[in-house]
Amino acid sequence: MSRKPISPFIIKVLIILIVCITLFVPVAGVCRLRLEARYALAETKNAEFALRLLAIEYYGKNDRIHDVLQPDGLAAGVATQVRNLSGIEGQMVLGSWDEVRNAPRYLIYTKDKFVVIYEYEEQTGAYWRQYYQFQELTALE
Repeated sequence: MSRKPISPFIIKVLIILIVCITLFVPVAGVCRLRLEARYALAETKNAEFALRLLAIEYYGKNDRIHDVLQPDGLAAGVATQVRNLSGIEGQMVLGSWDEVRNAPRYLIYTKDKFVVIYEYEEQTGAYWRQYYQFQELTALE
């Protein structure tokens, strides 16, 4: 039995498929990372808005939303209320609170491998930064 040689058309089709797959996989990965980063940013903005809403409620009760003695910077029960209002799934740490504006001044939100940092400065206003962490950060104990 003699084998038939592979036609040049089939070879060209295979080469085109291999090239398309090698180009598609990295592009799909970058698109997925960008989508996850946007989702983490949206969750952070929702959490910041929920904090502002809760701050109005706590102001009415003559209570504080920020507790510097807690590891997450929030008073007891506030983290649960923020999760219920905003639907966030990651971890949030309130770094500092602006008593004049009754709003967060510094906020860190981590979800999976994304870190979103919110800062408010008087001159420039709100500033959002996003980072992708290649290695999980460990808690300082």
